[in-house]
Amino acid sequence: MTASGARILIVEDDILLGDLYKTRMEITGMTVFYCRDGQEAVEKLAEFSPDLILLDLMMPRLSGFKVIEKVRAMSDIKQPKIIVLTALGEAEDKERALKLGADGYLTKSGVGLDQILSAVERELGKIA
Repeated sequence: MTASGARILIVEDDILLGDLYKTRMEITGMTVFYCRDGQEAVEKLAEFSPDLILLDLMMPRLSGFKVIEKVRAMSDIKQPKIIVLTALGEAEDKERALKLGADGYLTKSGVGLDQILSAVERELGKIA
């Protein structure tokens, strides 16, 4: 799958970052839905049917870890790729997210917008 036309669900409680990611991805032709907490993201999954979720871990109502668990337990939806994008840089957090079913893990302090977009495009390229 190419990035253009892909459906992306951004889950980020920082409004400025969420809007920045959304705007940048829409410029490339992606269809983006933006949620500010994990519970809203889980509720939107079946309706929006994303190809990929860009997911923060530390969020109100439902953490990103719980979102990964819930998404991977849903057998009635098309399983999206999940890239974690978080401030949590500890090896244990990365290991836990990947073990739960995340496809990628980026730390906000270690990547710029272009690198985030590249990671999204790389994961979308893995979708048949």
